[in-house]
Amino acid sequence: MTTDFVVYATVATCGYFSTFNYTNPIVIYREPLPNYNPDYTMIICAVGILIVMISSYPCNYNPWRQALFVFMLDNPNYSNTA
Repeated sequence: MTTDFVVYATVATCGYFSTFNYTNPIVIYREPLPNYNPDYTMIICAVGILIVMISSYPCNYNPWRQALFVFMLDNPNYSNTA
């Protein structure tokens, strides 16, 4: 969860402070900064979003599933498989 927060906070902060109040609702759709073609900062941010989206499901789903079943069945050894 910390990794997700750090990546999203970094993307949001960089996107907002690069153009301040001209920031689009979706930061990666903003116009490239002057003299930056291609805009490598936004390419790196888009790749960062991709990595977070790909990794967040397997990282968060199995621990949540395990905790839910342990809580519902009151058995700490419910399952150790994914």
